[in-house]
Amino acid sequence: MDQVDFEAIGRCEHLKDGINDILKLRDMAASRISSATRQSGNNSIYGAIKEFNMAFIDSELENLKKTDAQLRKLITEYNSWAERAGKSPILFSKY
Repeated sequence: MDQVDFEAIGRCEHLKDGINDILKLRDMAASRISSATRQSGNNSIYGAIKEFNMAFIDSELENLKKTDAQLRKLITEYNSWAERAGKSPILFSKY
């Protein structure tokens, strides 16, 4: 019978908490960018044309990049322990 690797299990559980926290931050940044770029009002040149706050969008995009990099780092570390912990690796999917 295989031995249980409690260190690997503990690391995966700890990393999973960090992954969930960073994932929420990344998703909030993406949502704020989406909200900031959503069209509102009339889409003709005779109506009001929404002006985008480019400084805000740039700031949120940098935040999105930073949190995505942190997320990928945590997932790479999680996956390095997953097999020893008897857990499935976390995979990225494209939209």
